[in-house]
Amino acid sequence: MKYYKSFFLFFAICLHTCNVFASVVGQDNTENGRIINIGSTPSGVSVSVDGFYLGDTPFSCWVSFGNHLIKVGQESCCKKMQIKVSEYSKTDYFFDLEATAGSTTAMSNINFSDLGFEVVFVEGGSFTMGCTYEQGKDCDNDERPAKRMMIAPFYIGKYEVTQRQWRMVMGENPSHFNGCDDCPVENVSWDDIQSFFNKLKELTGKSFRLPTEAEWEYAARGGRNMKATKYSGSNYVDNVAWYTKNSVTTTHPVGQNQPNELGIYDMSGNVYEWCFDNYTIYNTAVDRRSQSLKVARGGSWKAYPWNNRVSSRYFGDQRCRNHDYGFRVAWNF
Repeated sequence: MKYYKSFFLFFAICLHTCNVFASVVGQDNTENGRIINIGSTPSGVSVSVDGFYLGDTPFSCWVSFGNHLIKVGQESCCKKMQIKVSEYSKTDYFFDLEATAGSTTAMSNINFSDLGFEVVFVEGGSFTMGCTYEQGKDCDNDERPAKRMMIAPFYIGKYEVTQRQWRMVMGENPSHFNGCDDCPVENVSWDDIQSFFNKLKELTGKSFRLPTEAEWEYAARGGRNMKATKYSGSNYVDNVAWYTKNSVTTTHPVGQNQPNELGIYDMSGNVYEWCFDNYTIYNTAVDRRSQSLKVARGGSWKAYPWNNRVSSRYFGDQRCRNHDYGFRVAWNF
């Protein structure tokens, strides 16, 4: 009885002082928060949220909507993650404590399921690519003229590729904003990504690629479910994107904002996403001088709202790395 009194006293104090979390026992108030699941390798390590110790992994707890800091492990070997909990945010968070920050050795083999790649099936169809009416006056010249495109069925990543996934395949983390396993990997060039795909196939037997620019925009618009929104999933950039106004000049864990009509996250904001194509002006011949320029889409944490639109185009030299450039995977049907 003393144990239960102590437990509920602790429970009450936490709710009173910070209104942040509660045990999952009897607490599933989906109007004000949601249950999240926290796992780790190895398991059985301590979990704290906003400085309060909750238990050991694997662990589930209810947290209120808003920003929270998760810490897993002790100071000598711990990982921290700033998360934003909302109605649309993801519920599973995993911490790999066995991979040290300075490791440069890739795994000799990988169970593909351990990588946590989630892909969304995109039905084929047709759409108008480029400067459509809902984009208004924000269109750039390279988005014109709009053109009708036919897209075959394909799969695309539900989330941007994360730092943890890159490190598990390549054995190192090149990201400028490192130390956040669920943040998108960045500071990777188009060429680096081809090496990632080659290594991934070697380790798992799975063949992934970058989406084409047309596939990317079709998926960003919502595929057959598209609703003619300016950004991917909304006409309000704050609902779907980390950008210059709300990012606090850094990337954020994937999947924290509202998804689009296909259930895909962060196709507006967080990091620009490399596409397979060379960058060219619509309806013009390919310029040989631009063969090393590759398309990047979606805007980023340091982009203005108009750069996060579904039709906005950007580019970069395929050999260059930048701390707001990342990617998501595609897979042939």
